[in-house]
Amino acid sequence: MKLAPVCVLALTMLFVFPCIAFVKATPYGEFDVYAPTAYSHSSSGVLYGSDGEAMRLDGAYAYVGDFGSYVQTYHYTNPSYNNYWSPYSNRSAFPPDNATIVSVSMLCVVRSQVAKPFTLTLIYGMGSNIFVLNSPMYYATTTDTAYSYNITTGTSWNASELKSAVPNKEFKVRVMSWANTGSFVLYVDYVGISYIWKYPAGPAGDTGGEGSLGHFTTPDVIGLMGITGFIGMIGVPAASIWFFRHDGGGSKIYAGVMALAVFTVCFGLFYASINGG
Repeated sequence: MKLAPVCVLALTMLFVFPCIAFVKATPYGEFDVYAPTAYSHSSSGVLYGSDGEAMRLDGAYAYVGDFGSYVQTYHYTNPSYNNYWSPYSNRSAFPPDNATIVSVSMLCVVRSQVAKPFTLTLIYGMGSNIFVLNSPMYYATTTDTAYSYNITTGTSWNASELKSAVPNKEFKVRVMSWANTGSFVLYVDYVGISYIWKYPAGPAGDTGGEGSLGHFTTPDVIGLMGITGFIGMIGVPAASIWFFRHDGGGSKIYAGVMALAVFTVCFGLFYASINGG
């Protein structure tokens, strides 16, 4: 029996099959980073020395007082967060530097004992090119409420800016009180941002879009043994029958023994893979 064609068939399947079945799908879709915890803060007119409580959404408050008082945060890359306000699982899903920024919003979670007016304010820029962008006037209610204002068109955002990684560039979000209301204050649980990003499309980002394929990867050794054994267990009997019918010379007993030996090896590889994986 001529075993060369069987070997060729097995080797071909061995190299082709992994190429088809083990190409990794790459990440795609959009990622929503909601209320990331800030590293830094500052304030004016905040009571009880509590301004740092506005950096993280956790049920602890900064108490913002009368007209002109404010609390602001920046450096929104602290991976620490509390599972206090859903959605919370994505608060540290920070984008890679080459990410495409889809949208950006200022965000705060605020309540008050009375209908106290306030605004969200963006302070952004570098050197003499600092600009301020205010939201409409909001009125806090007696329950914790999330207020957001879309600032996507305020500038051409990139991941480095959102992660405060551009040296000497300002990027702060402020909650400011616009009324004197005596002892009634704004309870600011969080002030900061929320944004949506996605991986860049095409080879430059090395990630592709929806349904695209990424790097070619081969299976591990155990997986490769299993594939080889499985293909051999199927291919050897079929190939043996075909050669018995078409091979006019040679010892049938020798051919049968060789086919059995190859089948046994393939079975051994397959069995080892399923027990060692």
